[in-house]
This record gives sequence, C-alpha cells and structure tokens, in this order.
Amino acid sequence: MNDTATIRLLDSVRCPHCWTRFAPVDARFVAESPALLGDARLGDSEPLRFAPSRFDASGAAIDPEGGRCRRPACPRCHCEIPRAGLELATIPISIVGAPGAGKSTLLASMSWSVRRDAPRLGESFMDSEPWFNRSLHRDERGLFGRAVSLPDKTEVGGDRHYRISVVDGREETVPRPLIFTWHRRAEGRLVLLYDNAGEHYLPGADRHAVAATRHLGHCRAAMVVLDPLQDRRFLAAMPSETSQVRSAHERLDADSRQDLVVAEFAARFRDLRGMSATAVSDIPIEVVVTKADLWAGELLGDDLATEPWQPRAASAGDDGIEIDQRRVEEISTRLAGLVRRHMPETAALLERLSNRVVHCPHSALGGPPGALGEAAKPRWAAVPMLQAMRLGDGAAW
Repeated sequence: MNDTATIRLLDSVRCPHCWTRFAPVDARFVAESPALLGDARLGDSEPLRFAPSRFDASGAAIDPEGGRCRRPACPRCHCEIPRAGLELATIPISIVGAPGAGKSTLLASMSWSVRRDAPRLGESFMDSEPWFNRSLHRDERGLFGRAVSLPDKTEVGGDRHYRISVVDGREETVPRPLIFTWHRRAEGRLVLLYDNAGEHYLPGADRHAVAATRHLGHCRAAMVVLDPLQDRRFLAAMPSETSQVRSAHERLDADSRQDLVVAEFAARFRDLRGMSATAVSDIPIEVVVTKADLWAGELLGDDLATEPWQPRAASAGDDGIEIDQRRVEEISTRLAGLVRRHMPETAALLERLSNRVVHCPHSALGGPPGALGEAAKPRWAAVPMLQAMRLGDGAAW
C-alpha cells in the first residue's frame, strides 16, 4: 500500500467563499498553537491565519509558535478551505427557492440518500471534511433518526450559512457552502452546495443579501426549488383528500409569489455573469418540485414508489446499478408540462434564462411528518443531486 503518492495541486484555486482566485502556494494556513488566537479579518475568536515560511518533512506548515498546521485558508478573506480544494476541480451548485419552500429539508434528504446510493452506482459521495457540513448533519439526524423532525428554516443572518470577513477595511458577508468530495469513473470533484435563505431572493433585498448570493455568478448548475403548496393553481390541481393539502389551502398567503423569487434569481444571475437582457445561458438549471408524494401519482401518472435505477450491464452477478436515464427524462418531460400549465410565468422565466432546463420531482419525507414513525422514507431523494452534479461536471471551475 502506497501512502506517499504525489499530491498534484491545481495551477490556481478559487476561494469558495469570496471568489478570489489564487495559486496554492499563496494559501494562508490556520494556526494550531493556542497562543495564536485572533485574526485581523475574522475576529478575536478565530485562530491566526498566517503565510508560512517553514514546513516539516511531511509538508505541514509550521506556525510562529511551532505548531504543525494542515488547514489552508484563502489569502483574501481568510476563510478556511478544504485541503481537497487545492487538488480537485470544483462543481459549485446554487440552490434557490422561496421562503418556506423546504430547501433545508431537501438538502438533508438528498445528501443522506446520495451517500447511501452512490456506492451501488460505482461512485462515492462523502463530506470532504465533516466539520464543514456540521449543520447539515444535524438536519440529517432529524430526518433519519429515531423520530422525524424537520430542519429549522434557513436563517437570513447568523453564522450557520454565512460569516463576516473584514476585507479592505469593510465587512463582507461570505457564504459557508456545504462541501463534498465526489468520485466517479476514477475522477474526483469537489462539490459545493450554496443554500441561501429564501428572503435573500425577495425583490428589494439589502446589499448584504445580494453579496451572499454572488455564487450565482460562478455556479456550474443551479437548482430552483418550487413548492406546489405555495402556488394556488398547482395546489388546485392536486388531490384534496389529504389533510396536508387541505391545510395548505387554508394557509395559502395571497401574496405568495414564487415567480417573483425566480425573477429576482434570474436578474441577479444575468447581472453577475454580465449577460445581456436577451442572452440565454448554457448553465443547466434543474427545477425541483417538492412534496411529490402528495401529487405525483395523480398528476404525473407515476407515484415514484420505485427509484429510477436499473441493473448495471457491466456488472452481472453483483448488485451494481445505474440511473435509468430514459425514465428520468420521461418524468422530466411530464413535469415540465405541469409547470408550464400551472406556473406559466415561472416556466417562461427559466426557459428564457437557460437552454438547459430539466425538471425533477422530489419527496424528502415520503409522507406527512406525523405519520412516518421512526424515519423519513423519501422518494427519488438522490436523483436531483446526482443529476445536478452530472449536469455541472463540465469544465473545471
């Protein structure tokens, strides 16, 4: 077994927090010595970030007090980055949705399910370094622990999804992405998931909200999350015998406008990428319609009770699987028709923004939270994430 394989660094790295591009040799390191507490850009409670001048025989940086340091950081904002970020091409994926659309629940259900299903697909999907995803782990435990509990709504502020760095004398709000390592066909990628509070996409959001969504200018794919229970026309088409649908009719806010959130997303996407008002992007956009257990059987003609897997042809005799792409594409076509019929302005906005719009249903829980018992039983939970990663896996970031 060879534990000393040569580490091949990228020629340049883009910080996943502030988007600065830098050479790996210019990375700062996070001090490990307890005496070196306090950083000029991140505050008194953070360890010092320093430019190393000494290294030990294993390549670890030596901090000014003699501590061995292996945690790199951005030279501009000083936020820590995973070591794999210096080696692997990156797939940033932006996740967009209205307040209350269920993005946090979607993320926890997807990540748990992709970790579970990836090995049978001949792939691996794991936390790049677990501490970067610690908030997600809490949400996963809530869904798949002893009793189902839904994740908290994504906060507009706070340090779970964002942090403040003082750069060039002013405060900048930078995001904390969820970070995974994905290996497929002997190649590795770093997958970054950016989840903002839905309020950040409301028209008229302040400059800090806009700054926190700069990832739209760099993403290789975007997931637009639509909640059919927040749209009066889609809701009216759904079977009404369930208490969840009846309750949604009673709670529906007349001012609920998911199309305005999508319009704000489209405007920022164009602005951050320098696109003209009529240009169409080739960045893929995946429309994920949630709570599919309530409507898919009647409106799609497929209750999604079986996952879209099929035996992998080259692996006779084992339980290897692959995605049944024909079924996924058929469901995408049917769902696109539903969105155009019941949410036409939203469909038009997205189709004018990208020439690669696909659709995917998703049920994060598989049924009402109170009726599930010990754990969630999601349907098609891994499919949106697997599809977004494949769509975004083109040129290196």
